Amino acid sequence: MEGDIADIEGLILLKKKYNTFLFLDEAHATGVCGKNGFGLSVKFSKDIDCVTGTFSKAFGSFGAYVACSKKFKVFLINNCPSFIYSTALPFSLLGSILSAIKIMSKLEKQRQNLRKNSLFFRRSLKHIGFNIGNSQTHIVPIIIGEPNKTILISNKLENKGLYLAPIRPPSVPPKSSRLRISLSSLHKLNHLNKLIKELKNLSHEIS
Repeated sequence: MEGDIADIEGLILLKKKYNTFLFLDEAHATGVCGKNGFGLSVKFSKDIDCVTGTFSKAFGSFGAYVACSKKFKVFLINNCPSFIYSTALPFSLLGSILSAIKIMSKLEKQRQNLRKNSLFFRRSLKHIGFNIGNSQTHIVPIIIGEPNKTILISNKLENKGLYLAPIRPPSVPPKSSRLRISLSSLHKLNHLNKLIKELKNLSHEIS
């Protein structure tokens, strides 16, 4: 919900200091961050005990993955009720996931464009005076506070042809309702400028 990046190096230092288990969720990083788009954990693979991610975002499919040791895999298979009683993914979905994995490493140009546009967008919103928290990625929140106000502004933007999801408690803490923007590599500068213009027109209501 924040679009920020965890201090992985700092977490690894704590893990080693206190001999703990380090778990990393790469749901929004898979396909976008790290070497060949395979997440930030790739750089620290020897120091992270378990990584989870999804195939439903950048991979455009369905399902999720757990990357871990064989011993921990056996533990999860035999101790997770939600997994034990779930049905295996259909072959067609597995085929689409495999194809996405093969394609992902070839999309560095799209990832670079996404990073460039995300930086431009975040800087533009900060210049207007919006509170975007500690966003460092393509996920950018505009923190408004009150849920009713957030919904009202979301509806006004939708009437302009722009959908910004209004996120409210319990998805976020009380008094931190926000508009949540997820940029993709298909968004162009003219799309971003149109959104920035409409947000600027509503700035007196948002701030």
